[in-house]
Amino acid sequence: MKGLYLGSRSGADILGGPALWPAGLTYVTPEHKIGFDSPRAAAGLDKLRGIGKEKWLLTGHATDWSDPSAFIKGATAMQWTGLWNMKLITDKWGDDVGVAPYPALDTKGKPVVPIGDWLAMISTKSKKIDETKAFLKWLWVDQKQYQQEWALDFGFHLPVRESIVAKATQLQKGAAKDAVGLSRRYANAASPVDWTAKMSTAYTDAVSNIILKGSDPASELKNVTTVVKQELQSLYG
Repeated sequence: MKGLYLGSRSGADILGGPALWPAGLTYVTPEHKIGFDSPRAAAGLDKLRGIGKEKWLLTGHATDWSDPSAFIKGATAMQWTGLWNMKLITDKWGDDVGVAPYPALDTKGKPVVPIGDWLAMISTKSKKIDETKAFLKWLWVDQKQYQQEWALDFGFHLPVRESIVAKATQLQKGAAKDAVGLSRRYANAASPVDWTAKMSTAYTDAVSNIILKGSDPASELKNVTTVVKQELQSLYG
């Protein structure tokens, strides 16, 4: 058994954001500026680069991070994966399992729980804006039973509304309850609306070079900031 599994790319494709947030940084600030132009970003990514060299890191497993097989089969003691796998994991291990946030970079940072986002957006060019707003209110505000069904009957996700979380029996004990508490304390949205595909590709490529090729984090991030600045300029002027 190895100690930790971060997926087939050792976290290069999924941990770029979590490496920033525990350092108190972000992709893009509310003022539409680069949120990771800091030595602390390089320090967070350097931590990941170091983990990639450890012998206790599981590599070369047949399934990726999104599948819990490595953890369920006992190939690793810990695995980065999604809450959608909670039922599969507890079916195997029962109460003998726990959840934990991504750790803080240092005493100036804080732990983080990345939260994926289900969202709906309305085009300003639509001729049915009022009707669409009414529909979205009906779906996501008025119809609580559909939200619980969506989140917990077809997998395992945390409902957005606190009132639904409080009534959902699946979230009242064990690791599921702990996940709810950790998300309340440390949640961070996985990606902001203005984090474009071009920005994401440039950043992910840089993180891949850092983790998989051993590239210098500061140099890689400098290249990414150029791309992000250009994209923000095209979006906001």
